[in-house]
Amino acid sequence: MQVKSVTIQEWREYEESLPDYSFFQLPLWSQVYAFVYPSCEIATQLFTFDDGVKVLLPLVETNYKFGFKSYESLPMGGYGGFLWNRKPSANQIRQILKYILNIKVLSLAIYPNPLEWQYLRFLQDNGFKARNTFTHILELDKPDILWENLTHSCKKDIKRAQRENLKLTEGKFSDLKQYYYGMYRNSAKRWDMKENGMIPLVFFQNLMLSGRDNVKLFFVEADGEKVAGVIMGYGKGESFQWHAASHYQYENMRPNNFWEWEVIKDAYKRGYKIHNFGASVGLPGVQAFKESFGAVKIDYKYFIYESPLLKLYRWSK
Repeated sequence: MQVKSVTIQEWREYEESLPDYSFFQLPLWSQVYAFVYPSCEIATQLFTFDDGVKVLLPLVETNYKFGFKSYESLPMGGYGGFLWNRKPSANQIRQILKYILNIKVLSLAIYPNPLEWQYLRFLQDNGFKARNTFTHILELDKPDILWENLTHSCKKDIKRAQRENLKLTEGKFSDLKQYYYGMYRNSAKRWDMKENGMIPLVFFQNLMLSGRDNVKLFFVEADGEKVAGVIMGYGKGESFQWHAASHYQYENMRPNNFWEWEVIKDAYKRGYKIHNFGASVGLPGVQAFKESFGAVKIDYKYFIYESPLLKLYRWSK
């Protein structure tokens, strides 16, 4: 087995040779995360075997005292996991894990694509614990079928928004402060989120600055006023709504229904097969909103390895 710490260019070239990958598996996500959080760095590895099997594992490494490290694929619950040109054998997987899980590794978290998590069940036979989570996914069919997927109340809210002459516009980098300090901060207060729990502005800025065609900021405008916004991430075959916020006082115009329907149609036109609504942070109203667009709740698992040393430390605490 050959192991290589890949360059960003090699990472991109390898991904482009594969039929699918998530927005989070792009080098972009790890680059931004490592830039914003100084204790972290990119540790992505490419494993090559004699039979031609190649396995890329996107990793972000967090450094601690005395040389100890933790790894995530990928941080903030971003869909990571193994990317392979051909499914590796059980013995090859064991070789990969043995290489990564050395004595200085405290933990390794794998957050897989919800549609591919079952391929990673083998992790449970290698010391990982499986934990439950879910997301909402909409398969992008023909436009008329998409409309039929909507509930009656959702269609009604979209038509109401259209009567308000709302408009979807693409935001620029310079608009991020308005999105952050206006919509996101006000929304965070409604969600009872403390300011130190918010994603920092510099993360948004670097994501959009480096994202090119893989990151888009959209606004809903009413009479020239920005009333809601969403940040979209695009992988290969999948659109992902990563972040959204709005001004509560314009809620009666149904701007959220409006942008949701517009970005779904846009993703279909751009040839994406799936629209991923992302996590719902346990809020029943948010789940119901997504399901009103025909999104299906997908239960899946993510996987956590914890070293004996970390378990002993927690037990002692």
